[in-house]
Amino acid sequence: MKEIVSIDLKALDLQSQMTEFSRKVKEETLIRSLFSSFKPQIKGHPKKEYLRCKLIRGHKRANRKIKKGKLLYNNQKEMSDRGKKNWQSLINVYFKHPSALDSVSRTLFEPIKFKTKSKPNIETSRSFNTDFCKRYFADVGVRESFYYYIKYIFSDLDPEELSKYLGFTCCSNKNHNLECAYRWVLMKRYANQIIIQDLRLEPWFPANFDLLPPIANFLGN
Repeated sequence: MKEIVSIDLKALDLQSQMTEFSRKVKEETLIRSLFSSFKPQIKGHPKKEYLRCKLIRGHKRANRKIKKGKLLYNNQKEMSDRGKKNWQSLINVYFKHPSALDSVSRTLFEPIKFKTKSKPNIETSRSFNTDFCKRYFADVGVRESFYYYIKYIFSDLDPEELSKYLGFTCCSNKNHNLECAYRWVLMKRYANQIIIQDLRLEPWFPANFDLLPPIANFLGN
């Protein structure tokens, strides 16, 4: 990757951005405003419900694949060593809390508007709203698993892969810089912390943890 050409230092100070943007702006709103969706059905910045839906459905799918002994990626060679390690952590947590994770990972446990009429449904919620998400994350074992799922997604801070997976991008540039890295660090924080706190629940973190993913890919050679 080419050397970093320029960095907007204000982008590295979330609090100053919040003050400049508005005293009333929520942190989660500001973080989402740093990204732009390229999906035709999502205009502008990624919406809160879109992120809840994308991450929860991905988490459910990951646990169903673990139960069947499969990898989230078809070819394990596509995973970095860090990704393989984080996937193994996700497997380990699944076998600590199989009942709780099997319960929320069922295809039956999904908002009505995301189900086809031909499939049975036990849900009354029509969307990934606060009520549904609070029930999804009610068990601390589910929150522990979700922490490792987010850690797995962000194993390698690759903007192109993250954009492809999540459906939005940090910028329109072909070559990314440290400002892009910081934006994705904030999105990781949004995913494994703010989404849970927004539900008035306590995020799960290990005793010793590091929210910062590797940023070596953003440094000049």
